[in-house]
Amino acid sequence: MPLTRVAFDDEGTQAAWTATHRRIKHKLWLWSALFAAAVVVAIVIAPSDASVDFRGRARGDSSASGVIGGLAVLAYVFALYTCCGALSRLRKARSILEAYPWRSFPAVRKLSGTKEATGVPVQFRLSDDAAADAADENAYVDDDGSTWSQSMSARNPLRWNRWDESMERGAWYAGDVELGGVLALPGGSGLMTVQRRIQVRSMEQRSVRADHERILAAAPGRD
Repeated sequence: MPLTRVAFDDEGTQAAWTATHRRIKHKLWLWSALFAAAVVVAIVIAPSDASVDFRGRARGDSSASGVIGGLAVLAYVFALYTCCGALSRLRKARSILEAYPWRSFPAVRKLSGTKEATGVPVQFRLSDDAAADAADENAYVDDDGSTWSQSMSARNPLRWNRWDESMERGAWYAGDVELGGVLALPGGSGLMTVQRRIQVRSMEQRSVRADHERILAAAPGRD
C-alpha cells in the first residue's frame, strides 16, 4: 500500500487517471473528426445526388446525403453523451482520490445472477477491522465466516460493464464503504467508480450528486 496522505498523491494512481483521461479525450476527438468528415461528404455528394427532369423539377431529394448526415448526427450525439459522462465520472473519481487514502480489500467479487443498469454489482470482502466498523445491517457473513459489504455498483469510466477478475484476488479502495468511492487494482490501475445501487438510492430519494457530496463530506479531516 502507498504511504501517501491521499490516494491521488500516489504516482501509479496519477498515471492511471491521466491515461484514462487521455483515452477518453482521444475518443472524443476521433468522433469529432469522423463527424466533421461525414458532414463534408454529405455536402459534397448532395448536388450530384439530385437530377432534374424535363419540367425542371428536382428528381430525388439527396437521400444518400440525408442518410449520411442523419446517421452522423445520431452517432456524434451518442458519442458526445458517452464521453462527457465518462469525463464527469473521472472528475468525481479524482475528487475522491484527492480526499481519501487508499485502503486494501482482500477481495472484491462480482455478484452473479444480479443485474445493475449503471455498472457491475460487486461486494467488498472486509478485513476484521473494517467488518467491526461496518453497520450490522450493511454487512453480510458467508458460510465460511468471511464478511462482505452491502452490494454496490462499480463502473469503469470507459465501459460500464467491464470487470477485471483480478480484483477478486485483492483490490485498493478509496472512499466510504457504504456510500461509494473509487476501486482499483493494486498499484492504482483499472480505476472504477463505485456508488450505491439504484434501488437503494431510489428508496432514500437521493441522487448520485447528493451521494458524492456525502462521500466528500465524510472524508478524513473534514469533520
